[in-house]
Amino acid sequence: MPMQNNITTGNSLSDEQVRNLKALMSFYNARLDTKIKIYTAEKLFNIQDIKKLKEKVDSKLATHNHSTVWIKIIITYKNRKVDEFGSWTSFLAADFEIWETIKSLTIDRELILELPGYELPQKHNLKLRLWGELRPDEVLKAIFNWDDKHEIEAWVANAVCKITYVNESFANDIINLISDRHNSLDDQQNSDYAIKYFSRYYFYISKIPDAIIILLLAYVFYFFVPKELEFSQVLAVVTVTVYIGYIISIIISRIFTQPIRRKFMEIPVFEITKGDKNLSAKIKKDYLRLIVKYVLGLLAQWIISLILTRIIDFLLLK
Repeated sequence: MPMQNNITTGNSLSDEQVRNLKALMSFYNARLDTKIKIYTAEKLFNIQDIKKLKEKVDSKLATHNHSTVWIKIIITYKNRKVDEFGSWTSFLAADFEIWETIKSLTIDRELILELPGYELPQKHNLKLRLWGELRPDEVLKAIFNWDDKHEIEAWVANAVCKITYVNESFANDIINLISDRHNSLDDQQNSDYAIKYFSRYYFYISKIPDAIIILLLAYVFYFFVPKELEFSQVLAVVTVTVYIGYIISIIISRIFTQPIRRKFMEIPVFEITKGDKNLSAKIKKDYLRLIVKYVLGLLAQWIISLILTRIIDFLLLK
């Protein structure tokens, strides 16, 4: 007697059944969909901005039955101290009259929402990171996942909003709400255009002196090379001279310009602690003076580099 097939056929799952099945799987730690919004505009954050952002998100959540599973508000200071708060109440009640300056602030919130069309409440996660530099583990991850460009961009952005969700409409509403709030914030150091633009384009500005010293070395020492040498010999001597001079310039820059360069990177992003506010006021007061010191340091660096390179060049050609 042939074996009977025990598999029975029937109607395919309805859209509602599929949706509820997906919801059930998502609830039990299945992989959720994710949206990431990267903000590159340089903004200045204070405690009132954080409070208003909380109110905006809460007003949106109030349109749904929801509960917060947990929340973490993590503040990392430049001196490597970390404060972690387990509720908005403890965060807003914290004493920020301290001299530490903030490096980054992360808000990580997990929610359970009741949404139309789902029988079970759904888990969503909202994570907002303001500023922040790459941690060592993130650097390693970036090295081994260098092709994931959006992740690397998110790590180095001034602010990032990441939401994992079941309901895409809800996720879009939250991201749009945060984007509107972010766009309304004051630009970083917007009261001083010299500070704002010099800081924004500092990476490119800092490369100009390197190019100038190379051109100066090549131009000046071309005329010191004995004329009886062939062109290939002249080229070799100038190349070696430029290389030596550039190395000397880098070494001298550690004394004259690098300490000032580091101060350019201290532009505050937060005005929350007493240390943040003090640093912001100090930078605004001293920034033009630092630019002048930086230019004078460059001149000293170039002159000393040319003199020392000329001495070495003279000894080599003697």
